[in-house]
Amino acid sequence: MRTEKPRLEEIIERLECVERQNRRLKRAGAVGSVVAAAMVFMAHSAPPRQSVEAEQFVLKDTNGVTRASWSVKEGRVRLSFTDPSRKPELVLMGGPGPGLVIGPEGEDGPYVVLGFPGEGSPGLTIRGHSGARLTLDVSDGGPAASFAQGAMPELTLQVSNDGPSALFSDGRNVQMSVGSLPGVAGTGVSINDSAGRPRMVLAVKAENPVLAAFDSGGNQRLALGVAAEMPSVLLLESYNKPRLGLYGFPDRPALVAFDANGTAFFRVP
Repeated sequence: MRTEKPRLEEIIERLECVERQNRRLKRAGAVGSVVAAAMVFMAHSAPPRQSVEAEQFVLKDTNGVTRASWSVKEGRVRLSFTDPSRKPELVLMGGPGPGLVIGPEGEDGPYVVLGFPGEGSPGLTIRGHSGARLTLDVSDGGPAASFAQGAMPELTLQVSNDGPSALFSDGRNVQMSVGSLPGVAGTGVSINDSAGRPRMVLAVKAENPVLAAFDSGGNQRLALGVAAEMPSVLLLESYNKPRLGLYGFPDRPALVAFDANGTAFFRVP
């Protein structure tokens, strides 16, 4: 019997040791479960991505027809809204040359364009059903308003550094200008050829009226005017280089011929 008691005590101690180990394992398992649950919760609560990348965004109606798109075309960001027939109704464009287009620009129908075309100057273009067009713009040369109707000459009213003027053009070259004439330092009328070169100019320069005619090379050939109360008619080789002149001198009129250097060598009377 002396040997059974120590065995019993030893068995009890082992059972208590096993129970302590079991409790430690349960606590470790509980901690692991909590950690795992926390990690899962953190994964679900992580902030979403802050950007969405795409080359084009398209919005379609219930029939599958594209009604709006957001894209980059020819280096410009475009936000376009279309009607059920896919014709543009409203287009917003980013730089270069940001602008707003209402209606099918470039087609026969009416449209409105507001933006920074050309060299970046602000402008407004309105086009009607019949092709009539009104353009307003402000450039470094000054504000201008243009009116056009089909194939008829285009009329432009502008205010430049030289002063106000009205220009008639074929859409490419100025055919006639009225008002302040650049290069003349006066006010008058300039009639140009198909290339836009002045051929006939009637102007008032330094309080003196003058009529000038030019050849196709831009050289002045004829001058008819009044200077210092003296009328004159000049045939010129080039600008400021007369070869023959008829002058109304105070005492009597005279016909004067000049050499190539501009020196008078003949006079009648």
